[in-house]
Amino acid sequence: MKVRNFFQKNSTFIPIQLTLGLIVISSLLTFYGKYQAQQFDDVKERVERVDKMMNYVQTHRNNITKGTKAFLLVPDDKFLKPYEAAGKQFSDHFDTLQMLLDTQGFTEQDQLLKAKAKVKEYHRLMGEIITLKRQGNDSTALAIYKTDPGFPVWQACYDLANQVQEFEEELYTEARDRYQHHLYVTTVMQALLFLIGVPTLIFAIRQIRKSDKLRSQLFANLLRSRKTYLVNDQANDDRQSEQDSIEYIISDLKTASKFINRIAEGDYSVTWADAKGEDQTNNEDNLADVLANMREQMKAVKEKDRQQLWITEGTSKVAEITRTHQGEPQRMADQLLSYLVKYTDSNQGSLFFLNEEKADKQHLTLVASYAYDKKKHEEKIIKIGQGLVGQTYLEKKTTLLKNIPDQYVAVTSGLGEATPSSLLLVPLMFNEKVMGVLELASFTTWPSYQIHFLENVGEIIASAIATLDVNVKTKQLLEQSQQATEEMRAQEEEMRQNMEELQATQEEMQRKTQEYETIIKELRAQIG
Repeated sequence: MKVRNFFQKNSTFIPIQLTLGLIVISSLLTFYGKYQAQQFDDVKERVERVDKMMNYVQTHRNNITKGTKAFLLVPDDKFLKPYEAAGKQFSDHFDTLQMLLDTQGFTEQDQLLKAKAKVKEYHRLMGEIITLKRQGNDSTALAIYKTDPGFPVWQACYDLANQVQEFEEELYTEARDRYQHHLYVTTVMQALLFLIGVPTLIFAIRQIRKSDKLRSQLFANLLRSRKTYLVNDQANDDRQSEQDSIEYIISDLKTASKFINRIAEGDYSVTWADAKGEDQTNNEDNLADVLANMREQMKAVKEKDRQQLWITEGTSKVAEITRTHQGEPQRMADQLLSYLVKYTDSNQGSLFFLNEEKADKQHLTLVASYAYDKKKHEEKIIKIGQGLVGQTYLEKKTTLLKNIPDQYVAVTSGLGEATPSSLLLVPLMFNEKVMGVLELASFTTWPSYQIHFLENVGEIIASAIATLDVNVKTKQLLEQSQQATEEMRAQEEEMRQNMEELQATQEEMQRKTQEYETIIKELRAQIG
């Protein structure tokens, strides 16, 4: 009675488990069959590799003979290529063959070593014959060659080949027999599994059909769960058949899959079509809502990556311009301003550098402008603290104006004259010192990442300006040093000429003194 009750309670579970068990057994047999097939393929591959190595050994022996014989007939080094190639490769191929046979459990290693030694000795002996031929001792070379020293080598290789072939054929036969035996066992077992599995499966199907009512309840729960956890399309569940419910759920899953794939492809404008996934009232905390939030987050991440790439490329270009035109201040300023105006989609721009030739009269000088009218060009010098540019220099802070004073800047084109709506002034700072000011104007405002970019590249430009100032001062000091050196050389030359004149004067005085002394001596002699 207990056994009967057990089978009645588990009338669906038992056949399903039995069917799964049969499937598992069939799968194990299949996997084991693949394993046996792999083992057979491995043995076959190793046999083929051993056969290939044996062919290499025979080829090397033949190449030694062929190369030597050709050189004896025509003493040209090009005929020795087979001989030389065999000398370089036969040892490696013997080692590979020995490793393969050792892996397979080959016991006649002595025969392998004997054949290797014979080939090596044969190669050496043929080398002596080639040397004798080079020396012109043809008779001795031919006498050694006629002794047929290759026969023992052939015999050793032949014996080795026979032993290896017998060994490999035995391995191959054993592996093939095991594989065929497994195929036979697998066929018998699968036939038995089929005979048992088909009736069991039929019984399981009958039991499943008896649970239609439970399945209907299950579908009702699925539909309620669909609205709670997947998407709520406000459909009337009472009018939906089971097939309709399945199609709805499958459709929702496909929509979710497409939604995720579109996001993965970078399309963040995708919406949950036909499911009202954007309706936060009906879809809160379900899959549609979660995916919509994920889309917004990934969209934000992509935008951040785009901004970072934009900043990186712009910074690299600014650094390249400053590096390329380091010795050309004006060209560097023009290139930098033109690039920054275009890169930030601005409409106008000007670039001021600090001029500190006189410490008490520092001012900002306009070194480059872009798309300004003539009135703007007239203001080339800005005093410290004068206007917006001068104030930006003093405050050392970026200034963003969205209400530009009237007549401050104007863009003139064939369509008329218009005043930009935004003005941005960025101090160019290096080591806490302002080296200049960048001024941009636009009909639209700049996003925060572009302002951050301009502040960062401002440091690069300021560094370049500082380097230019150092170079200019260094050049001036060098010119002053050269001028002083030239003046010292001129003074030295003048002193040298004066010394020569003084020396000539002294010599002339000495000569006249001697003449006077001679005259005095003569007068004294006449008086005495």
